[in-house]
Amino acid sequence: APSPPLFVKIYLDNQITTMDGLSDIRRSVKVAVSVTTFTSREGSNPKLHHNEGLPSLHYAFALALRSKLLSFTAAQQLERLRHVGSDISAIDLRTAMTCIIQAPDIVVTTKVPLLIFVRDKMREPSSPTLGENEVSSAYNLIIGELHRGEFMTVKRATKASSYYIVPDNSDEKSLAYWAFIYIQRSEAKVAIAVYHPAGNQAAANVLEEFRIAWNKLMHRVNQLLLLESLHLTRVASALLILEHPQIELGTISQSKPTDNISSSAQYECEEVFRRRFHLNHRCEINTTILELGSSVLHQFAVANRKGVFVYRDEKENIVYMTLAGSDHVELVVKGVATPETSVTQQLCRLIEKKLLSIALEHLSSLLTKNPYFDLKPVDLEFLETYESAYQGSEVSSSAPFNEFDYYFPQACVDPMLVLLYFRQNICGSTYFHRLQVSDKFDSESE
Repeated sequence: APSPPLFVKIYLDNQITTMDGLSDIRRSVKVAVSVTTFTSREGSNPKLHHNEGLPSLHYAFALALRSKLLSFTAAQQLERLRHVGSDISAIDLRTAMTCIIQAPDIVVTTKVPLLIFVRDKMREPSSPTLGENEVSSAYNLIIGELHRGEFMTVKRATKASSYYIVPDNSDEKSLAYWAFIYIQRSEAKVAIAVYHPAGNQAAANVLEEFRIAWNKLMHRVNQLLLLESLHLTRVASALLILEHPQIELGTISQSKPTDNISSSAQYECEEVFRRRFHLNHRCEINTTILELGSSVLHQFAVANRKGVFVYRDEKENIVYMTLAGSDHVELVVKGVATPETSVTQQLCRLIEKKLLSIALEHLSSLLTKNPYFDLKPVDLEFLETYESAYQGSEVSSSAPFNEFDYYFPQACVDPMLVLLYFRQNICGSTYFHRLQVSDKFDSESE
């Protein structure tokens, strides 16, 4: 049998209105709808009856109508609140959040699963194998990155993990659209909901932008978790730094500076600092890098990655470093933030001084083995400027050596004879040797 007809009455402030009346609303009103049906009963005439148990078709229509009404009133509320601006009160924020929930027809939503790095594996925060401290630490990082505002500008909406996103093109008097983020810990997901006055397609476009921004934020969070684990354990995850067991450090040091940290690692950090150091021509690159790694950087070494070092600076930024080069030594630093002066100045200064010491040791070794070794002009220049370079002071080109003047006493009758004896004593000593420098340097000096 066909379903009985259905009648609808619309009330504005308890007064019956028409569909045209809905479009003419200019103030806050109370909207209500009543639904009636005709039903036939045996032994009675058809009559208008308020039926609590509507036929299925009518019931579905009533639900759809209710949803449309909720969407309509929610849209009106959202539009009104949108013009309050970014400096919105907590009460109005809660009202806007309620409207977002009540208006699925005009709001575009999505849910993004949460995955965090814990114990050398990507896991859901809701995993029963995780401890409360591990989960809380991860969520604190997420909330911290939200408040930092690099990927999106947000303000807390409620005491719970709910935030509303402030659009970039908004001002204090108006929001371009409504967008909310809900961190759902029990489901290990984050929900993003967007209402846009231009319609659902515009809302979907905004939602996609925030989904991408959220993925970037979670990428940063997992990088921070990986860096924290690297610093605490001195063991690198393949998600941060891929392993190359077939390559030795000496081979890597002659390749490109970043070849020993593969760019294919999922959470590899970007380069945040690079410094090039002069390498003395007497030093061999592979040996020098190995010596730097076993001295200056030894306490920062990563156990399962050759030539990789991890460091936490004075502002708690964690970075990892490698040494590379061919005709020079290069320090490459990677992380999520630019390191502080303990890396960019102090550590670099230690490396510079160590390189100077290594070069001096090489020259000393050569002269010890062969006192008549023919030094090059660049070697003599290095020896002249070594002390100033090691102390970090500027080298004076006019007086590269430390010079002292000694005056003969008046009783000295023949100074030349004294100088002759002085030279003979020096030449006869096993501690002094005549400096052998190439003819090119002698001709230039003359």
